[in-house]
Amino acid sequence: MVGHGLYGVDLKEVNGDYVVVEVNDNPSIYAGQEDLRDWDLYRKIIAYLVD
Repeated sequence: MVGHGLYGVDLKEVNGDYVVVEVNDNPSIYAGQEDLRDWDLYRKIIAYLVD
């Protein structure tokens, strides 16, 4: 069980299924990478942490 906060989850695809490799309590979020998929990413993270 992991507490309330921001975590990164590393996944690996194995034979069409996804497996959790590790859970990071200090995830890296890189500008120009993650935010390319979701331009509103940073607002969502801050809103989640404030709530």
